[in-house]
Amino acid sequence: MIINLENVFSGQQVYLTITMSGPSGTQEYSGVIPGGYAYYVPFEIVPPIYNGATYTAQVTACLVVNNAITPDCVSGSANYVEEDHPPATIVGTPYIVNSNNQEVTALPSNNTYRLVVSIENTGYISYTYTVEVSDSAGLISAQPMQVTVPAQGEATINVPIYVKPSNNPISDTITVSVYGDGYLDNSASIGINVLPSRPGPFTIVSVSTTILHEGEQNVITITLQNTGYTASNIEVTAVSNIASNVYAVPSTTQVDSGGDLTVTLYLTPTTAGNGVITLGLTYSWPFGSGVFIDTFKINVTVLTQLTVNLVSVDGTPVNALASINGQETNSLWVTPGTYVISVPGTVSISNDEQYVFDYWSNGYGTSTTITVNVNGPTTLTAYYIKEYYVSITDPVTGKSVSGWFNKGSTVNLPSIPPSISYNNGSRLVFQVGPAVIQHPRP
Repeated sequence: MIINLENVFSGQQVYLTITMSGPSGTQEYSGVIPGGYAYYVPFEIVPPIYNGATYTAQVTACLVVNNAITPDCVSGSANYVEEDHPPATIVGTPYIVNSNNQEVTALPSNNTYRLVVSIENTGYISYTYTVEVSDSAGLISAQPMQVTVPAQGEATINVPIYVKPSNNPISDTITVSVYGDGYLDNSASIGINVLPSRPGPFTIVSVSTTILHEGEQNVITITLQNTGYTASNIEVTAVSNIASNVYAVPSTTQVDSGGDLTVTLYLTPTTAGNGVITLGLTYSWPFGSGVFIDTFKINVTVLTQLTVNLVSVDGTPVNALASINGQETNSLWVTPGTYVISVPGTVSISNDEQYVFDYWSNGYGTSTTITVNVNGPTTLTAYYIKEYYVSITDPVTGKSVSGWFNKGSTVNLPSIPPSISYNNGSRLVFQVGPAVIQHPRP
């Protein structure tokens, strides 16, 4: 502290009083000195430190005459602010940049960014400050960092910040604080929007069917849900090992967070059995140039048709059901494999008409029950012969023949004498030949 008495009571004795006052109390120093001089009074600030506190030095110099203090006095004062370190200020507004060094305020979560802060040292010595980052929503993670700033100079620090995962957009405020020796020097805040980490991914909610028919156009409806941020420019593709072409049609090209996307697939399977449809979904979002891809594998089963036709040898349909693995039906969609097929041996039409099984097509023989290996569309035909019930009686001899006979077959009548004599000069001559069965008798 400099006390200038060069123009005060030159050459005379002066009683000087120095009163130091501040938060730590008041101290007073006094003594007699010659006037007309400038005095340099050293002092040291010692703990406890009252950072930012104001101290006042009050100085009074009174003329001393004959060893007595006179009322002839002059006074002055000076203030100083106690600082434990050179104060720092944040220059401008801190800002955030992404991995492409682009300044951003919309931050997709589950990503790391850089917070850029410029700090000015307003003191007269170089000093190392601590920079800390916090936020109102608790979504920002950052470690304190130190930066050394030259006296009366500036320095810029890049603080890595990690934005924690968030399922919904959230408005947040980041606060940057600069500390010196544990004391807060300055702070600044910036507003940000924390976004879900990305659009999507999509998840499958439902699939309308996974059972398909070979050789027919099948339609599958798939519902997908967007679990992330809004997905735009949606495109879909689909391929399968059981169909040469699969056409995929999305219900829309943009789906908001939590929204549904319906994809309709059109395909005609050419191969029976177990198959896989691979669905590809590509999309983007407004906060970057990246393209996101989701892939789904949908397991399907393709059935093939097994048909059993029952017809007469002349092509007339026979009204009866076959049995396929114990199920009475003439047509069944089945998976590839081995099947036991049975047909009735006899199909009744009326009391005197019926169909009788004869043989199978495709060389499966004459048994009413066969085993067939099915790998694709299979049609089998069971052929039947039509039969009539025939009853013929000779009224003269009483001889008769009866039974079921195939249509078009010949019925041999019982042995009948060629003639019968009545012993009265007349006789009965039998002239009818073999009977051909075309239709039951009236």
